[in-house]
Amino acid sequence: YEPEQLLDERLITQWSPITATDEWVMFDFGSATAISAFALGGHNVTETGTVRVEGHTSSDFTSPSFSLEITGSSVFKTFEEQTYRYWRVYFYDFNNPWLKVGRIYLGPYLTLPPIDPNARIDTTTSAISQRSVTGQVYGSEGVELKSLSVDYPLIYDNERKQIEEMFQTASTVHPVFIAIWEDSLDVEPVWYAVITNQTLSMQKDDTGLYWSSQMTFQEAR
Repeated sequence: YEPEQLLDERLITQWSPITATDEWVMFDFGSATAISAFALGGHNVTETGTVRVEGHTSSDFTSPSFSLEITGSSVFKTFEEQTYRYWRVYFYDFNNPWLKVGRIYLGPYLTLPPIDPNARIDTTTSAISQRSVTGQVYGSEGVELKSLSVDYPLIYDNERKQIEEMFQTASTVHPVFIAIWEDSLDVEPVWYAVITNQTLSMQKDDTGLYWSSQMTFQEAR
């Protein structure tokens, strides 16, 4: 379970160090890179665990230029943009005998337009069941995945371009981290999800100033 596992977009491919105390992984971006968001996916950091995000001009993190500490299992944070070549994520989780992390995100973030308050979250199961001729039920339990369908009723032109760029970059293949309600992560934690609509449609309103659109997402493993 080497750190290279974190480069795989599938959460099931995990980095698992021997312990969960004083463990870290460092990223060399090759050149100074602007970072303003951090997220963990497929992890088992506990409520008492601490994650520290550090940025520096060299690989010596004795005194990092930037340091941000996050406590708790909902490991997601946006912050003022910092530009460094080297980044390190440090873990200290004393109550966790065996740390597991499937994905680490360090990069920019996009604030999407306000969504329709009637956004719907569905839970779909991949379970397959069959019934025998005598009435017994058997099959595979599968997994449960949440899906989200949202309407954006009011989009400015610059936001339209950002959404189109995200759609082109991620497509329906590359998962992204989504904070549906960023200020209420206790209600709905951050998702690791893929865009599921094959077509991105933008509708201009009668004034010619605004756009509207719809997107769908589903959790990814």
